[in-house]
Amino acid sequence: MVKHEIDHVVWYDKRGCMVLSYGDGESDRIVATKRIAAKLAQEVGLLLVPTAAGTVLWVRDPDTWRAA
Repeated sequence: MVKHEIDHVVWYDKRGCMVLSYGDGESDRIVATKRIAAKLAQEVGLLLVPTAAGTVLWVRDPDTWRAA
């Protein structure tokens, strides 16, 4: 995977933040609205997947993963 390619985005309702996880194992926590998280996920080509109430998760399509 490419360094700092976003692998998944999790948005937490209670915390009002999103966590970006990258292919190199790093992550960032950013204060953001659900709308901002959704827009970012869409821009980088992530897919929405089912999660527990209070969180939203977008992940990279396995067909688009790059070899390390």
